[in-house]
Amino acid sequence: MHCLNHHHGHLVLSATWAAIAVASILVATKTFAWWVSGSLTIQASLLDSFSDFFSSMVNFLAVRYSRKPANDDFRFGHGKAEALAGFIQSILIIASTTWIVWHAYQHHQMAQTITHHALALWVMAFSTVLNFGIGFVPVLYN
Repeated sequence: MHCLNHHHGHLVLSATWAAIAVASILVATKTFAWWVSGSLTIQASLLDSFSDFFSSMVNFLAVRYSRKPANDDFRFGHGKAEALAGFIQSILIIASTTWIVWHAYQHHQMAQTITHHALALWVMAFSTVLNFGIGFVPVLYN
């Protein structure tokens, strides 16, 4: 049983590392695309990727901490760390939503034009493929 739990824990930690890697790649590509195009959609997607990156980091730390065995201080283990991570993620979602709404309002007031449409579309297509891939990987392990 311990071997199975260890294997499952290793897979979960590997998944969190993969999520961090994908989010990092997406942050880099979307930052470039937003800088070149000035697209509010790319900016919102960039913010989503930043949120994914920070959420993945929180998940990694929470999963790592929650794998600690029970002890005198935590008789039932450290599993509540994952619930705390979920709470932190909800705060990130609220903050990013507020940021997007504020910038959408400002963008609308300034009536900016978007340049390099093709780059923006390719980056979003690349993002879709990577996100689909990271979502499809767990299916391969079941």
